[in-house]
Amino acid sequence: MTSDTHLQRRNKEEVAYYDTLDHNMTTVLKSSPYEDVFGTNASCILGRAETIGPYYVEGELIRSNVTEDQVGIPMHLEMQFIDVNTCKPVPALFIDLWGANATGGYSGAEVPTGYFGLPVGGLNSTFLRGIQITDEHGVVSFDQIIPGHYYPRATHTHLVAWGNATTYANGTIAGGLAADDTFIRYIGQLYYEQKLRDAVDPIFPYNTNADTANIKNVDDYILAENATINGNTVGDLGEYDPFVKYIYLTNDLADGVFAWHTIGIDMNGNFNDGFVAAAKYEEDGGRALNEWGAGTVTPFKAVMPPKGTTTTVTTTATSA
Repeated sequence: MTSDTHLQRRNKEEVAYYDTLDHNMTTVLKSSPYEDVFGTNASCILGRAETIGPYYVEGELIRSNVTEDQVGIPMHLEMQFIDVNTCKPVPALFIDLWGANATGGYSGAEVPTGYFGLPVGGLNSTFLRGIQITDEHGVVSFDQIIPGHYYPRATHTHLVAWGNATTYANGTIAGGLAADDTFIRYIGQLYYEQKLRDAVDPIFPYNTNADTANIKNVDDYILAENATINGNTVGDLGEYDPFVKYIYLTNDLADGVFAWHTIGIDMNGNFNDGFVAAAKYEEDGGRALNEWGAGTVTPFKAVMPPKGTTTTVTTTATSA
């Protein structure tokens, strides 16, 4: 057995193990004070770093509600960031969050010509993207929807943690590595247990998603297969559980969930080399920075045909 094969097998086993744990705390947690959600002893487990993916956009807005006009199951998400060197919360981190809408489409990039694929909003769209700053408990919160899936990924949410970012009066931060003392302390992705995903799928508009493959968590090529992305090999999960915990807000999942997650980061780490942006959101709108932002790369199979239109294409590129 090769080393790579061993790593892939081990990581799939880890994902399968964590995915069998019950992350639905609805019958356990009846209220959500800070101590109940994150516990009095914060986790000191290093969160696994992962690829930034092709659709990061610089210069997004500092805001907690990123839903805009997107229809889906409401999700209030809280995340706590802990320095694994001190086991203490990290305040004043800028947490940049983005993800797909209910049917797998991203904002912030151009749609490839004649093709309805992953980017659906165009360069000037900003839905499901935003930035928040951690408080004294290392916590940020976002109001959004549960994301949808797209081929060939399991459902996920992207995160970047910026240290020492520059803020502007118009509610944005300096995009990218604008200053020599700006450091990315973490790049990663959040995941959602299979039981929750299976419960979400029949609910509108998730049930209109054209991605019929609907990749399972244990088959995701980043989460479970230790794939090499942009030259970086995703490591084993180890003690890190990548799935968010959550509670139903009512007896009906369609009414929404409250979700939370703790991520240990190394405040001495530097992920600047893993930074790449598809586009930049500026005062006069979005501007493409590479072929992904410009829509000249054809991603995998279309996952959000507008108004029920379906399109078949030949696929050539990988999306994360």
